[in-house]
Amino acid sequence: MRRIFRSIASVALLAALAPGIAIAQEIDSPYRFVETRREASLYAGYIGPAEGQFGFGPQGGPIFGARFGVDISNFFGLDAHVAFASLERDVIDPTGDDGPRAISTAAVDQYQAELRLRLQLTGRRSWHGLQPMLYGGIGIRGDLAGTQLGDLAVAEQYRYETGTQFSANGGALVRVILGDRWSARVEAGALLYQLSTPGGYSEPELDLGPVGQDEWVTAPTFGFSLGYRF
Repeated sequence: MRRIFRSIASVALLAALAPGIAIAQEIDSPYRFVETRREASLYAGYIGPAEGQFGFGPQGGPIFGARFGVDISNFFGLDAHVAFASLERDVIDPTGDDGPRAISTAAVDQYQAELRLRLQLTGRRSWHGLQPMLYGGIGIRGDLAGTQLGDLAVAEQYRYETGTQFSANGGALVRVILGDRWSARVEAGALLYQLSTPGGYSEPELDLGPVGQDEWVTAPTFGFSLGYRF
């Protein structure tokens, strides 16, 4: 009889504890595994380049682009990023009595192509739907507009030309997981590149002091993107 009572008591105890165990198993974790590894997205933002010592670099404006990314491991991913910005720059004449001065403006059709490495701080999991990340990379930038009418008012040795240049980039972003297929990113970073100083700026008669051949400048960037994951 004692064995029977013990068995009944054990069954009753398990029955009493079962709802608590079920509730404990139903507690939601703030972390969710992100199943998809690839993402294609469109980007819109703002770029604010430094204009350099003499002011002939491009000025700030909106920037638009596209990106394809893939998670290559738990904590790392790669992004291929292309962007375009329709900007303006001052045409500078360095021969004035008061030194370099802007005499007109010119369009800058700036393009960028970059490869970025991402560090996913929460791995392939989101925290409350958020994935904070850091990124850094390299690329090229240039100007599709080239020499324009306003540039012709300045002697050739004083004309600024963008050319195609090496660039580096870095920053931080937060990816927001919007269901199984969609995501959004908010990011802030900076582009690092060189402004090539025209050779004529080194002429002693201009009295501009030491003039380097190239000047490193930064361009802060801020943006938002919407992506499809697969």
